[in-house]
Amino acid sequence: MKNNRKTVFGVMTIFYILLLSCSDPILNRDIHDINELGIVFVLYPWARYQVGVISQTDDPDIYSYGDHNFTDVAKVSINGIKFESIPADSLSPGRPRYFPYTYNYISDSLKVANGQTYRIRIEIPGDRIVTGKTIIPDFVQFEKITEDKTDYYVHWQGPDSLVYSWSLYVNLGDESNPEWQEYLSGRTSYAHFAKISKEYVYADTVTYRLSVYTFDYNYTQYLVQDLDRCGINSHYGLFGSVSETGFNVSFP
Repeated sequence: MKNNRKTVFGVMTIFYILLLSCSDPILNRDIHDINELGIVFVLYPWARYQVGVISQTDDPDIYSYGDHNFTDVAKVSINGIKFESIPADSLSPGRPRYFPYTYNYISDSLKVANGQTYRIRIEIPGDRIVTGKTIIPDFVQFEKITEDKTDYYVHWQGPDSLVYSWSLYVNLGDESNPEWQEYLSGRTSYAHFAKISKEYVYADTVTYRLSVYTFDYNYTQYLVQDLDRCGINSHYGLFGSVSETGFNVSFP
């Protein structure tokens, strides 16, 4: 059978600025079955909208600029909350529809909380059902700040089995009206600390806040094991979650 390539797609940044610092794009691998669906749903407790993407595998040599092949491929619910389907390019007026089988799925009704379990159900035409489960990671606990000649190390406590990323924010406002701006960020890893160069830190004059992002087991396995499917029982893709813990930090 002729090789086909998975459609490369991601969640629109209009809803939230992620996927963090992951170097490997979700669903960017070769497959051999045109009937497979690419599925990506990553839950974020702090997000107003929960957003996912489902795409039918498409021949990369075929492009469509019209609506004649554009069909809603699935019905999606998480913990019984139904998601609305929206065409992949509906929020980008004037952009050609290069991938005519891609839909975004959006909900502003699903409430996501740390430590809770969420189950997805996807109904696909032809009586096919896809299911999956994610457990939202709990908050991490701030531990301490250490230093050497060149760097500070902000340590936290969390599960050794999960991976983390982090962002350092600086307050451009004041205490009564803070304006947090992302300043530095770290790559995803198992490390339980953020390494921050002293040359970028103004210890006496600026207020900092560190956000630690914890990836759930499914997302961790997807990144570490380089798997085609994590958190769902069929097709390819990912059903996972990321939690955020924020705390103010003061450097010596």
